[in-house]
Amino acid sequence: MKIDKNVPIPESKNDSRKRIKWGLFEINDSVLFENTTRKQIESKVISGRKYLFMNKIEGTFTYRQEGTGFRIWRVEVWNI
Repeated sequence: MKIDKNVPIPESKNDSRKRIKWGLFEINDSVLFENTTRKQIESKVISGRKYLFMNKIEGTFTYRQEGTGFRIWRVEVWNI
């Protein structure tokens, strides 16, 4: 086995591995994740909801399928 040194890691092509800055979302803001599974998107929505709860920010996140991906929106609690 040959061990290579100093080989750069290429940028991820998978949107699901990028960190989401939940604090920048305002009501009705959204982001589209292409080629993402429902399980991955549900995990992101749970993460976003937890962020809002822990920081005592009103609102929640919801998602809908769009083409080959999913879109996540920040919404008011009663607009789900």
